[in-house]
Amino acid sequence: LNVDPAIMENITAEICDGEEYVFGGDTLTISGTYLDTLTAISGCDSIVTLDLTVHPVYAESVSAQICEGTTYDFHGMSLDSAGVYVDTLSTIHGCDSVITLTLDVLDILRTELTDTICAGEDYVFNGDTHTTSGTYSFTTISSIGCDSVVTLELTVLPVVSETVQDTICEGDSYAFGA
Repeated sequence: LNVDPAIMENITAEICDGEEYVFGGDTLTISGTYLDTLTAISGCDSIVTLDLTVHPVYAESVSAQICEGTTYDFHGMSLDSAGVYVDTLSTIHGCDSVITLTLDVLDILRTELTDTICAGEDYVFNGDTHTTSGTYSFTTISSIGCDSVVTLELTVLPVVSETVQDTICEGDSYAFGA
C-alpha cells in the first residue's frame, strides 16, 4: 500500500488598499488567510494556503499660509503662489501616500500717508524727525505675522515772504494788506 501525502503549499502576498488579488477563482481585497483545495496529479488533496496582507494607502490634507515674497517648501518644491498642490509618495510597501496642500499667500500690508508742513517745522515719523520733503518708510510686522510697510510722502511748503517798499508823507496813513 502506498500512501501519497497531501501536498501543502504556503503563499505570502501583499497588495495595496484598492487593489485586488485573485486566488482560487475569488477576488480578494481584505487581509487574511485563505485556503484553496485542489486535486493533485496523484488524486490526493493539494492544499494551498495564502497569507494576504493589504497595506493601507495614506491620504493627508495640509493647510499652510505664507507671506507675500516668501516660499513654502513642499517635498522639494519651492512654492510662492496660492493654490492646491498634490504630491504622491510611496510607502515602504510600495503603496501610494497622497499629500494635498492648500497654500494661502497673505498680502504685505501697505499704508501710504501724505502730509505737508511749513518750512521751519518738524515732522516726527516712526520716531525720526524730518524737516525736508521726501518719501520715508518703515517696515514692521502686522498682526497676521507678515510685513507691514508704512510710507510717508512729506512735502515741506516754503514760507512766503515779500518785502514791500513804499513811501508816504508825514501825516498820511498807509493801508497794509488791504
